[in-house]
Amino acid sequence: DDEEVSAVHRSNSTSSDMDTRRPISERILELKIYFDKHGKLPTPKSNKSLWRFCSKLRNNYENRKDRLSPQDLETLREIGFRWESKTTSRLNELKLHFDEHGHFDVSTSENSGLARYVANIRSAYNNWDGGTTGSATARKISDNTISELTSMGFTWGRSRPRPAQQSFESRIEDLKKYK
Repeated sequence: DDEEVSAVHRSNSTSSDMDTRRPISERILELKIYFDKHGKLPTPKSNKSLWRFCSKLRNNYENRKDRLSPQDLETLREIGFRWESKTTSRLNELKLHFDEHGHFDVSTSENSGLARYVANIRSAYNNWDGGTTGSATARKISDNTISELTSMGFTWGRSRPRPAQQSFESRIEDLKKYK
């Protein structure tokens, strides 16, 4: 498998930046080889170059798939390539939650993944510095994501107060009354 990836790399080795200058079909083949070997698409930690390629592919071809060959599209379909970014997917999921429940406070019992996303996005926003420092926290939320969430009416703090915590003794009393 690694020999196949190396062969793909060598096929156009005159370029100083093979990741961006190689034909897209070669990059898609490299992506398929990676998928066949690992059973999943790359992450920034597992293969940053291929992960960036996936991101660029989504950004540049999401609405222009007709510019890709039928063979490339079929290969991408076979490996389960998602054209929608995770952020777009989560934003759509959050919008559906709001439409159904009338708020953006997702409980972990309803949808733990979406609840984590909401908590993380609020935390990132509260620590956001406009991206000026280049800190890890500042990079976790983009201007586009902030705009999209704000246009949806997203509340950057909890929109509903947390239920009051009852004391242990109070809960015991409630159980005794229940009998």
